[in-house]
This record gives sequence, structure tokens and C-alpha cells, in this order.
Amino acid sequence: MILALDAGKKGALVLGAPVFCVEKIVHFQPKHFQKLAGGGAVFSKAFVEELRSLPTPEKIIIEKQVPLPNDTPRTAFSIALLYSSLIHCLQAVFPDTPFFTISPKSWQSQIMQESDALLPTTKETSIYFAQKFLKKEQLIPKSCRKPHDGIADAFCIFYISQKKPQCLKPLIS
Repeated sequence: MILALDAGKKGALVLGAPVFCVEKIVHFQPKHFQKLAGGGAVFSKAFVEELRSLPTPEKIIIEKQVPLPNDTPRTAFSIALLYSSLIHCLQAVFPDTPFFTISPKSWQSQIMQESDALLPTTKETSIYFAQKFLKKEQLIPKSCRKPHDGIADAFCIFYISQKKPQCLKPLIS
């Protein structure tokens, strides 16, 4: 089993077998976060419990989070805090599982090459690509009216981690 994650507040995780067989999808919800007094958030006990319900994966692939040049220092700090919180939760639940990162640019460019349609944005392309593999109810959670881009991105990371393993970089913790 491979666990692939699109980190962030609107992210998701996809757990599946190496033959593109998706076993479980979890999109991040408000209950998965605990707000901090000074602003920002970390993953909550509810999220850790959700992780504990999963079988131990062979490897974990997480999208590398980097602040954008226009991000404020506060936004950059929030991104780093959430990302490190996610990694620590995963390491606590799956201590013996190897971690890998993949840059957004890396998996997005690979999906653009694999996709038979190029849409205006990478988000639209990843949703289009994921729709070819996932059932409608997997891509559109009950709480949503349209495809969840975090689920689509997590699936694309899952897909590329198998098709192009050379895109993965070991996470040094």
C-alpha cells in the first residue's frame, strides 16, 4: 500500500495498492484541525485517529510545501506549521514507514504530459485526470457539490509516485 498526500487545509490523502487501486480517500475537514491561539492550525486528535484506522503503508509520499514569493511571513509560517504537523502525525502513527516528498511542479508537469486534455489550470487538469480513475463519489465527498481538488491532487501524486518513482525524494527527518 502507498499513502499519498496533498498537504494543506484543503488537502486529502489517498491510500492504494501499486496497481492504481484506491482503497481509501480522506479529504481534510475542519474536525481534522486544531486552531492555535496565535493563529494557524495543526492536525487534531481526530485526524490522528483517522490515520490509525489505516493499514500501515509501504511508503508515504507527501507533496512538498513551499511558500510562494507573494506569501506574507504569516502565511509562510502557517504553511510550515501545518506541513510539519502533518509529517509529525504521520511519523507518530507510522514510525517505520519511509517518507518521500514530491514537488508540486514535478507531479503537475508529469500529469500534464500523461493527460489527454490540457485545461487552463493544473487544478482543472488534475481533476480531469483523476476522474478517469476514480468513481464520482470518491472525487466528490458528501459535503461537496463539485470535485474536490485536494483529492484529485492526492490521487495524481499517488499515480505519479508509481509511474515515475524517480520524481520522489527521500524525506530526511
